[in-house]
Amino acid sequence: MSDFQSKYEFLSDARKQEVDDFVEFLYEKENKTKKETFDMEAFREKLLKVSVWDEESLKTIEDARKHYNFQIEEW
Repeated sequence: MSDFQSKYEFLSDARKQEVDDFVEFLYEKENKTKKETFDMEAFREKLLKVSVWDEESLKTIEDARKHYNFQIEEW
């Protein structure tokens, strides 16, 4: 029996589960593709879904911000 196996056998069930989860995490990380390709079309679709505000809407927000007096109290 290897040193790792003998140590593993002495762990509680909860700790064994942590070790199993960590090994699974490392395994998944190792098996992912080293270089994922960039999907320009998917990126373009995401960009098209970003909302666009007109100047009038932005002016309303800026005006409201000028009238809002928020001061952070120093400790």
